[in-house]
Amino acid sequence: MKKEKYKGLLQRINTKLGILKCVIYALLLIAQVWYIVLTVLRLQTRSPWVLTITPYVAVAVSLYIYSRQSNSSFRIMWILLISAFPILGVCLYLLAGRQSATKRIGERFNESEEKNLEYLPEDRAALEKFQAENKDHYGQAYYLSHYARAPLYDDSRVIYINDALLGYKQQVEDAGNAKRFIFLEYLQIENDECFAELKSVLIQKASEGVCIRIIYDDIGSIAFLNKRFMLDMKKYGIECRVFNPLAPVFKVFMNNRDHRKIMVVDGNIGYSGGYNITREYFHLTEPFGHWKDTAVRITGEAVDSLTAFFLSMWDTIGAEEVNPSWFFLPVHSKDSSIQNMYIQPYADDPLDDERVGFEVYMNILRGAKEYVYFSTPYLVITDEFKEELVSAKKRGVDVRIIIPGIPDKRLIYHVTRSYARELVLAGVSVYRYNIGFNHAKMCLCDDFVTVVSSVNLDYRSLYHHFENGTVIYDGMFAKTVSDDFDDMFSASSNITKDDLRKTGLMESALEAFWRLFAPLL
Repeated sequence: MKKEKYKGLLQRINTKLGILKCVIYALLLIAQVWYIVLTVLRLQTRSPWVLTITPYVAVAVSLYIYSRQSNSSFRIMWILLISAFPILGVCLYLLAGRQSATKRIGERFNESEEKNLEYLPEDRAALEKFQAENKDHYGQAYYLSHYARAPLYDDSRVIYINDALLGYKQQVEDAGNAKRFIFLEYLQIENDECFAELKSVLIQKASEGVCIRIIYDDIGSIAFLNKRFMLDMKKYGIECRVFNPLAPVFKVFMNNRDHRKIMVVDGNIGYSGGYNITREYFHLTEPFGHWKDTAVRITGEAVDSLTAFFLSMWDTIGAEEVNPSWFFLPVHSKDSSIQNMYIQPYADDPLDDERVGFEVYMNILRGAKEYVYFSTPYLVITDEFKEELVSAKKRGVDVRIIIPGIPDKRLIYHVTRSYARELVLAGVSVYRYNIGFNHAKMCLCDDFVTVVSSVNLDYRSLYHHFENGTVIYDGMFAKTVSDDFDDMFSASSNITKDDLRKTGLMESALEAFWRLFAPLL
């Protein structure tokens, strides 16, 4: 009993220390920006020519931003900021707004990705077969294959997981049967009872000679993990790498986080979806009511894609793997019972101009004929995405979006409601998940196409984070997901225009203000 109390106390202390670290570093970053601004202001008072050229520099930077091939919301935000506060706006843009600022890390990641994606199979035959059978959805498969280096597989099986706890139990079981290697890549891992069962299996497997590797995001897990965790894992022969460690120095790349959720066992079993390994996902605590999340379990050759995604990240944040081919099975066992199921695991990163997660959803909306359902914890979308949702509705498509009923982040929830208001007024159906927090990131279209991913409908997922997902083209699988959507709709209420009239003037004004900064939220 005392041991349990000690563990609980230690966890609370670690959480508070992690939050304190974030606060201190944030203050240091603000101090650095403020120091730069003060330096420029001081130069203006001492050197009149600096004061003279400041407006011209602001105009030049604004024109440069306007001419860029980027999302209009980003351009408007920066131009407004520079117009209102020229010195502060220009300084912030030069520090955080330039895409070229991540060029070096982008080159390293792309080199690593190119090396590991070379081990993925050629999918020409699968694409030709798919085109003959499903012309309406061939464009999506072609796009992912040719522009996201995401092969189409016709020989792998996918099982839908409608609850994170059920998925976790299966992960523990599969890890227990591992013979060669286990990969874990998560935004958040909480080192307490929710991770204890899997951790015990990982330690046992490491003692048997199984290669165990873990990647976790530093900011995502800062309240749960510290260097002690890495040292403890190393004692057991488990390698850990931290993605993008928090630093008290201003770095543009600090805004890009590893939001992926991947597990690979022996190259033949893989997991991908929306849940992390923390208490609320497994219903050990419910601060926001019932926590809804989903994932998929993949078996067969398609797991190679998840292996490549993991190794690409592993090589980027540390020493490169000298023998990556060892992790790719030369021959996968074939499941003769699989018929007409096609799947495409894909990954996205913020270091190039290809917004894969965004395009996957846009392609589905453009091709929808009967209905398209979305499930997302956050709804902070671009004008282009909103217009595509409304356009689908105008074509007679049944467009529905499920958002949380109980928010985990109040600021983001206020912005989510403002976007929901616009969509409802335009005829799109938005549902509020009344019994808790809906964290599932899914899309279902026309009884055939399903997406289960880590990608939220917000700027952070679509533009700033490293993400991954799986597109499944199969009617039977879609039926299973449709049943789960029906359960979610039953637990939700449709937001009506009457509900929108209850929003106060001050609240609406605050929502409008925060929407200016939506690209950063």
